[in-house]
Amino acid sequence: MRARRPRALPQACAGFVAEIGPAILLPSGKLLAVGATGNTAIYDPTQPVASAWTAGPALKDGANKTSFPMDAPGVLLPNGKVLLAGSPSPPCKYPSPTTFFEYNPSTNKAPVVSSPSGANVAVFQTRLLLVPTGEVLYSNNSSTISVYKPDGAPSAAWKPTISSAPTDLVRGHTYVLSGTQFNGLSQACSYGDDAQMATTYPLVRLTNTATSKVRYLATSHHSTMGVATGNTTVTTNVTVPSDVPAGQYSLVVVANGIAFNPIVVNVEARDCFLVIDRSTYGQGEIQALINNAGAPATIDPAVYVVVEGFTPSDLGINAGNLANPPHKPSIPDSAGCPWSSAGRSSRKTRLYPTSRSGSPSRCGLSSPTPQCSTSPHRPRRRGSPPASLRAA
Repeated sequence: MRARRPRALPQACAGFVAEIGPAILLPSGKLLAVGATGNTAIYDPTQPVASAWTAGPALKDGANKTSFPMDAPGVLLPNGKVLLAGSPSPPCKYPSPTTFFEYNPSTNKAPVVSSPSGANVAVFQTRLLLVPTGEVLYSNNSSTISVYKPDGAPSAAWKPTISSAPTDLVRGHTYVLSGTQFNGLSQACSYGDDAQMATTYPLVRLTNTATSKVRYLATSHHSTMGVATGNTTVTTNVTVPSDVPAGQYSLVVVANGIAFNPIVVNVEARDCFLVIDRSTYGQGEIQALINNAGAPATIDPAVYVVVEGFTPSDLGINAGNLANPPHKPSIPDSAGCPWSSAGRSSRKTRLYPTSRSGSPSRCGLSSPTPQCSTSPHRPRRRGSPPASLRAA
């Protein structure tokens, strides 16, 4: 059987320039492809090759004339519809104004919607950006920005979900969030063949429960950049900036302008934790040190008590007592703090006091048996702690 040769796509300006419109992945897994001719098509990857493509609606303006998306933007809205744009004839002269359409996958129609101010430009000059609120910003390459507010709401199945997250966040630390669909179901934003503004990554939004002020946190080291990951658990790292005010917040993960149900977290300025930094607790390693250099074995500092966000006066430290600070860390044996098994690991591990209050004594600096627990949401280590706060 001979392979079928692909056919050349029809062009609005044959022999002049090859242009395309946007291509948007829909929540259904189908693709909406928009041609520069004003025709659209739907690709269904679940169907056989011969029947995978079906016709979409032609883009017609208010006068029922063809609108040409010659280098044009498109945005998947949180309600599942797609905002599109096009310019009138003759397309090869890139005329104005720009007309806007809203494609509805349920009806396979794309009726005209109202245009923003500043739409008296050729469509190739327009840009559309989906923002975390679910709204769309419109720009015509000028300093004027318009906002499009879609109706309806996303399906619950489209939302990202959080399965694991810390409830206490310390400023300046990075944490791991786990859940599903952190990258959304689509790239959501597309533009002809020139511009890129995809939203295939998670954003984390904090809203202060007392002041309602909003802060977005940077994310990084995503476990995947894939979209529509379904029930597969994915992760991302989120960093809390040092200038976020302490207090109670609601936290959401946002993808494709769709947010998960909020969880309550506390942002704190102070922290206290233990760091296990070496693996020289094992009996074999101790014996090896004795065999090499004699008894007693000399061990580098291995367990650190780290405090952050305290002033020297909070800790009773001054220039005269640096060599012998008043609050010395006290590290109990494994009966007092359950780190013995973790201590035999060669990986750096942190053990957290269950209390992160503002009192240094409650952080284990003067208590003979601090209450410690391991935490799966470990901040990244940011250098060795001060010598005055180390215990070997």
